[in-house]
Amino acid sequence: MTSAYASWLREEAALIHADGCTGVTNLYADCCLQHDLEFYYAKSAADAYRQQRAGHPAPWRDAVPVTFDEANAHFRACHFRSSRFGYLNLVGWYRYAAMRLRKTRAAWDAHRAREAQPA
Repeated sequence: MTSAYASWLREEAALIHADGCTGVTNLYADCCLQHDLEFYYAKSAADAYRQQRAGHPAPWRDAVPVTFDEANAHFRACHFRSSRFGYLNLVGWYRYAAMRLRKTRAAWDAHRAREAQPA
């Protein structure tokens, strides 16, 4: 993860009061922030970053949508990229498994339902 992208993730996460790695160590904290952002917006954080760097006025609005499973796959891939153990990163596998629990899916669905309500 580039330092510019990681800094951008931290700035964007602060705007939504994301807490990163909830209930666990902040090992691979930037992966947790990316995941929080993707869960919040249901959009690709990497695409929103690219759009903002290109000067797009509303990068999150027009970023590529992601599903629950895609956001979790990005989370897992980030852990693998961030670790010298790569695919064998047990922290990544553990956190990925935790993100696939029913209560996490319920949080995703509840947030999508709140977004669908008229203002």
